[in-house]
Amino acid sequence: MMRVAEVFYEPIHSGQAVHVLSLAQHLDRRQCTLHVCYPAGDERTRRRLAELGVAGHPWPMGKWQNAGPFLALLRLVRQEHIHIVHVHSQFAGIWARPAARLAGAGVVYTPQTIRIRQTALQPIYEALERAWRRITDITIAVCEADRQWMLAKGWGTPASVVTVYNGLDWQEWEPRQMTREKARERLGWPQSVPVILQVGRLDAQKAPQDFVRMMRHLHAQRPDARGFLAGDGPLRAEVEAMTRQYGLEHVITLLGQRHDVPLLLAAADVVTLTSYWEGLPYSLLEAGAMARPAVATAVNGVPEVIQHGVTGLLVPAGEPAAMAQAVLRLLNDPARAGAMGLAAQRRVRETFDVRRTAEGVMRVYQQVQQLRGR
Repeated sequence: MMRVAEVFYEPIHSGQAVHVLSLAQHLDRRQCTLHVCYPAGDERTRRRLAELGVAGHPWPMGKWQNAGPFLALLRLVRQEHIHIVHVHSQFAGIWARPAARLAGAGVVYTPQTIRIRQTALQPIYEALERAWRRITDITIAVCEADRQWMLAKGWGTPASVVTVYNGLDWQEWEPRQMTREKARERLGWPQSVPVILQVGRLDAQKAPQDFVRMMRHLHAQRPDARGFLAGDGPLRAEVEAMTRQYGLEHVITLLGQRHDVPLLLAAADVVTLTSYWEGLPYSLLEAGAMARPAVATAVNGVPEVIQHGVTGLLVPAGEPAAMAQAVLRLLNDPARAGAMGLAAQRRVRETFDVRRTAEGVMRVYQQVQQLRGR
């Protein structure tokens, strides 16, 4: 039986944690034994791993020059006789891949996205990826757009870079379905106002400032519309200041980090995503699972989730006025918006089922075992 260690690092519980916990739940335990290295202090992940009966190991991440994570993973791989280390995210990948290789394990790498938040360091990061390809057996891209970019940048070969879509357990989302009216009643939101919701970190990648700008444009034409941002991050103070600057304090509400996202989605009319870059965003899969149409920027894997004009609408990144017009079209045509939401739900079920994700990842593990003669 394969022994696999899943390794990720994200200081805020986000898509990385969702992805790894989905694998922990759905990978075939008849074929592998799992260990998960997670960020120290992430209590949500710790509790969920305990519920799943998966061995969890707090991941002592620190500064770049700190050798702690490297040594910790080296010990774990050797003590538990790990066959494959599956590394998620670029930051963890810097340390985990050489540690895994030094300990004699196979290396699978899922960067989740091909850009880093410290944009000035992007050239250094890309150079590291080209160097680290020599110690990476297979890289998993979460969307085909990212795979093609990786190949063009020399991060691997067509055989060593494969696409496995992120997936959602839509069967778990099925019981969470409820009417918009009931959801708003539970949240205490007005029944009559149009609600635009965005779920995600308040950081440079997600561009929450563009959400504020979009709502400013939308407010000029639909003063009854209300915007809600669910998430937290380093740009919160800037977003709050922009909201005050534009006089939108009564229009935009910052909800902070929330654990009731299905309820928020059920209460929304339209879901937005203003990101400048992505991988394959879970927020759009979740919107689709709740049959909500989305308006999103056409970056990376987003067009592989949203079929423009069918399951939602796409706009260029950095153009909040265009996003406002797209949102307005859906608000002014509820029948079309409802049809798009149902189409999005069908697409999530057919294309982005987490069981297909787990099967694809397991095939990669088996391929690595064959490559390494095990």
